[in-house]
Amino acid sequence: MIDLTYLRTTTDNDKAVIQELIQIFVTQLPEIKRSIVSAYEHENWHELKELAHKAKNSFEIMGLRNQADELKRIEKIAQKDKPDPELKVLISSFLKTCEIVLDEIKNLNI
Repeated sequence: MIDLTYLRTTTDNDKAVIQELIQIFVTQLPEIKRSIVSAYEHENWHELKELAHKAKNSFEIMGLRNQADELKRIEKIAQKDKPDPELKVLISSFLKTCEIVLDEIKNLNI
């Protein structure tokens, strides 16, 4: 899932910088997940849209294109400012994928 090509290119393959950026991502991920779930549960569509947009960039940087696409879809649906059953499915999928990503990060060989 994780593709560090972008990070390697933009950091000239500086392993210390890459590890630091990965650590920042790992540290921020629980709050991203909590915030997205909270915005959805409170039907705060504007906040959900903003959170998905912000998180999408982090996932793109980590080379997690499928997850970034999920977030883009969440952002687009939340933009409608009304409940949509697809949001629950997308958020559930996103949360499950986050756990897989965290496990993958633990086993990364930078």
